[in-house]
Amino acid sequence: MFCAGMLAAVCLELEMDELRIANWNVEWRRPNGRDAVEIRRRLAAFRPDIVCLTEAWAGMLADWGGHTITSRLRSDKSGDQRSVLLWSREPWIAPDDLGHAGLPRQCFVAGTTTTSIGELRVAGIIIPYHMADVAHGTRDRKVWEQHEMFLDHLPAAIASLDGNSLVLGDFNQRLPSPRVPGRLQAKLWNAFAGFEIVTATAMAGTGSQAIDHIALGSELAGRAGPVLSNQRDDGKQLSDHFGVTAIVKHNRNGYPNPA
Repeated sequence: MFCAGMLAAVCLELEMDELRIANWNVEWRRPNGRDAVEIRRRLAAFRPDIVCLTEAWAGMLADWGGHTITSRLRSDKSGDQRSVLLWSREPWIAPDDLGHAGLPRQCFVAGTTTTSIGELRVAGIIIPYHMADVAHGTRDRKVWEQHEMFLDHLPAAIASLDGNSLVLGDFNQRLPSPRVPGRLQAKLWNAFAGFEIVTATAMAGTGSQAIDHIALGSELAGRAGPVLSNQRDDGKQLSDHFGVTAIVKHNRNGYPNPA
């Protein structure tokens, strides 16, 4: 279980009506490597109930116990690499690694899990970055093409999610961003019209905007939690992304929405 072995020291008592969510693009760090060990340590210190990792190896959180589901294998990756990984303390039911047939690059996984605030439907995504399959991979796409294709089909992929759900992962957009074509910012906001993206705008403690995001359904309320630094002690990076977190409750519990 999550509190076993080396993680026992960080397993503190949690509020029964509070949920801790963590989300990090770990840039394909190998599970046994030094950077991955440190990433897991920083994640564990936050005591998450649900974790989304993007650009991850399937066994990244194997030592934690718990339960993992992943997106489908991409044709350009090895058998253990997955674009999206979801971890929960409790089992996943009704897993979906397709979302919608039009979503490119096997970048979606969803499932339902039991939490301290009840059952939640969780969808993990990675929206392809603007150069996907342009300079690398199939090299047969235009700049932003794969990104826009994903956004065109994302509303259908998450249409069945009700207010008691969340979507998280690497959205590959800062919110707002002058560097992203306006139509693509609009498509992203439209896809999440029924959600609150609590990681939009600058993240406290960094002065930077995230491209990894956590979006809450209408029956949930919460705020962005602490940023998980991607800086090593030697000044190098654990990953090219920092991790983001959220503290979540049901609206009925009176948890204040972000200002």
